[in-house]
Amino acid sequence: VVRLLVQIPKAQKERHVITLSREQARHMLELARMHPKTGIRDEALIRVLLFCWLRRSEAAQMNFEHIQKINNHYILLLPKTKKGTEEIVKIPSHCITSIENLARLYGEKKGPVWRSFSNNTKGKRLSEQSIYNIVARLAKQIGLQQHIGAHTLRHTGITLAVEGGAPLEKVRKQARHQDIQTTLLYVHQQDFLEDNAADYVKL
Repeated sequence: VVRLLVQIPKAQKERHVITLSREQARHMLELARMHPKTGIRDEALIRVLLFCWLRRSEAAQMNFEHIQKINNHYILLLPKTKKGTEEIVKIPSHCITSIENLARLYGEKKGPVWRSFSNNTKGKRLSEQSIYNIVARLAKQIGLQQHIGAHTLRHTGITLAVEGGAPLEKVRKQARHQDIQTTLLYVHQQDFLEDNAADYVKL
């Protein structure tokens, strides 16, 4: 887990950014699918959070009806976002496969995508807190002690895209950052780690 304190020039405020390593993210995804009762749902949820960079509130409001196909691509319509306006994100095909597996488990492809399997609330929409709890539980199971939640997976996905060489403007659009300075936070983090002053200390 990487935690970095970065100053954003425009906002002049510090932010803590916590991300998982590629190996930790992969481990969490593998562990999620192993649960005999909730594995199909949890694997799909972790995959969507990592690759679509949804905020917890956006994930909680996700319905099957919000998923649309445009030519050979799938998108997710987000009616309620941080900006208060409707936005879209691309859904990779492997995420769609996981979501379709979940729909088959439910026996329908309408209504909430993320549903409870608990006896008292079975079939009802997962709350934001429940989504956080799923991620936090999986994080502990892979040996992480920090407070890891859905937003950590958003940060992780964005960071991995930056590491992979994705153009900054494309990252900004998929992350739906209004200000490019927010996107630059992830670039600055990588620069800080890859060419750190501490690496120049020789004894």
